[in-house]
Amino acid sequence: MTSPREGHASAPERAKDHLPHGPVHRNVGHILSDALSVYMRNQTPQQHDDGHISPEEFLTMALEWLRDPARLRESYAPDDVIASCMRDDVFLGRVAQVSMDNVLLSQSMTPPVEVWQGSHDASSIIPQPHTFAVITGKPALMPHHLYPFAIGRDGYPVNIVCLEEGWLDESGRAATRILALDPEAMPPLLVETSLTTPLTIHAAIILELPTHQEVAHHASLSKRLKDAGVHVINDAESCARCCDDKAWLRGQVASSSSPAFEVPECALLSPDLSTSKTIASSLRGLVAARPTSQGIILQRAANTTEGQDVSYFPFAKTDDDIQMLVDHVQHLMDTTHDGDGNVLASSFRGDVYCTDQKKNVVVRLNAAAGGHVTASVVFGAQDHKIVSLGGETCAPGRLSNLKELYRHDQSGLNLCPTSYAWKVWRQVAQAVLSQVALPLVGIDVVLEARQIPDTDAHPQYYPHPVVLEVNGRPGSLIFAEVPSFNNDGTFSSRHTSPVNYSFWQSIIPPSTIPLSSLSSSSSSHYHPLTIVDWLSRLTSRSDSSLHNLFVSRYGNDPGILEDRYDAYVTLLRSSLMQGFDDQRPVVVVASPGRDRVFMGHTDLTGLGGPTINSTTKQEILCVMQVVVPVEEGNSSTHGTTTTKAEDMTGILALSNYSTE
Repeated sequence: MTSPREGHASAPERAKDHLPHGPVHRNVGHILSDALSVYMRNQTPQQHDDGHISPEEFLTMALEWLRDPARLRESYAPDDVIASCMRDDVFLGRVAQVSMDNVLLSQSMTPPVEVWQGSHDASSIIPQPHTFAVITGKPALMPHHLYPFAIGRDGYPVNIVCLEEGWLDESGRAATRILALDPEAMPPLLVETSLTTPLTIHAAIILELPTHQEVAHHASLSKRLKDAGVHVINDAESCARCCDDKAWLRGQVASSSSPAFEVPECALLSPDLSTSKTIASSLRGLVAARPTSQGIILQRAANTTEGQDVSYFPFAKTDDDIQMLVDHVQHLMDTTHDGDGNVLASSFRGDVYCTDQKKNVVVRLNAAAGGHVTASVVFGAQDHKIVSLGGETCAPGRLSNLKELYRHDQSGLNLCPTSYAWKVWRQVAQAVLSQVALPLVGIDVVLEARQIPDTDAHPQYYPHPVVLEVNGRPGSLIFAEVPSFNNDGTFSSRHTSPVNYSFWQSIIPPSTIPLSSLSSSSSSHYHPLTIVDWLSRLTSRSDSSLHNLFVSRYGNDPGILEDRYDAYVTLLRSSLMQGFDDQRPVVVVASPGRDRVFMGHTDLTGLGGPTINSTTKQEILCVMQVVVPVEEGNSSTHGTTTTKAEDMTGILALSNYSTE
């Protein structure tokens, strides 16, 4: 996901070079958007002394500029196209929004968007029989929501599109307008167009709806889609129970005898059961439960978003401090708008901060079906305890990268993530995912310094995650990162998709896809590789598909992955020494080992008696190559050859990938 815009000529240059030879609708929108972006960048500082302009002001100015026919003539379009564009309010509105994304929101993490004027047959960019839709309530952010899913398709035979609710037809099952990644364009290009024939949607995810009434909007949209037969992977009912209800997950942990992850100490305060006295008693109990806490967090227990109505109070030491908390709890109970007046009180947790500046930090762990875990980081505003990207009751923070994590205390302990920490983070993320039973969630955690087990002689520490909440509509997926660790303890990180091939298999099972599409997908997803190709990809670690394959098979433990990479490299290098042809394709097979235990069990009969089979952390690696024997020809310069039946040769290696 780095530099997707590199290699793109400016829109006017592309128009001059290509317009006479290609569809006009493919150029006008791009040209206008680029020209409008330049105009608005020049206009913005003139509107306000601070150089800022609101989205509403931007769109008003942009549409006024676009509706001047002179602008369209600058696009090198024929008069009939200009007239058609002037009548197309949807087209002009989307050009303005794309430009606003460029100027105000920055689109540098996605390819450029080409808005097509009019309705078109888009079968070239949506060729598959099944379609997955990313549906959002914020049209200006569509590229950011679409792109992480599009690059994570990984060859799976599914169309991936993005749309807003207004682009659904009356049935709610099909889209009349879409944004999609053009699979043939190079460099990458996002295309938006209305469709001559509505596109049937088979599965969908709902992301980032308008902040006000987000939960209610999710419920109505989810119902509309489900009633139309669309599989909504984050349906409102599941999200309301497991994610929007902030107390649900903490209740699951509290009721477990051996929880797989940690949450802050908390108390759920209900207006039906609470008086001032009982509220004060609960808050005193919460303070006593964690005397080292830096304070108390009060928030509505459900139906809030982006830090809405979340407040921090310093550690309560006196009766007056407790009374201040009681007053705020009762205020939240009395001002509820949705009938749920429950208030969640929690201990303030987290002691890992931003490098150089003591800014609180929240890490977003994205957990997806198939075992894939990614991370992103949000730093809070200076001197603000509540970390959020926006909201009415908290200062907006900023998204950053894992490199900036640091524990800011008197010891100056450096707590950048390590391979051990990443292993723990992945385990926590997958444990939370299994609790909420959704295929993709964003998990907000704070970090605390913990000692790595069995390091008493030379103590080592890592940032341990404490789970705050789960988001069923994760909106910052484009910032997802995966770290990789070096032998010297340093690490690097790369942006990646939060989903992979296994995720798509769980959403749209292969059994529902025509065999021809699967065959085509397989042939495009797995290309025959020579030994040289294999060695290049294994040693450079640059092939994301290969990395995803290794993770799906071996897990994301960096030590095990490194061991497996080395084992494959050793096997392939030894095959060259055995006389394999480095210019012909090879097939690498990895077969899991198993133990067969003879103990009189009746589940399985084998080798003459009842047995139990159990897989082990051993595997057989095999590299094989087709060999075409050649008979001796005559003595002419070129000779003659006769091809016999093809034979197969290969070598085997027993390999153990246990690091225990």
